[in-house]
Amino acid sequence: MNDSLRSEIIERQLPSRRLSVSAFTEEGLRIYANTSIARKLYKCAECLGDITIGAEHTVVETLRRIEGYTHHHLHQECFWENTLPNLGRLAIIKSTGTTKKKINRRRYR
Repeated sequence: MNDSLRSEIIERQLPSRRLSVSAFTEEGLRIYANTSIARKLYKCAECLGDITIGAEHTVVETLRRIEGYTHHHLHQECFWENTLPNLGRLAIIKSTGTTKKKINRRRYR
């Protein structure tokens, strides 16, 4: 099932502005992948290349019970090729459920 969902995520070029990806890392941490437009220069957490201002990219937010959440900026291709294959329990969800406030509320469930 995860393989067909991975293929769908890549085919539909998710995450998008309307749909996000929810999954779990190999360590059991929940992540949310969202699409964003760069408002400043970022470094991709995978390839360490520049994400230029105005570029559409993926923001991966990791939900941690104690530290809150952390986030990393990635090129969309880096997310699909490097991060996505290592994730389990994939789900496609509405992007409205992945705001910072809602993610922080989930820490205590």
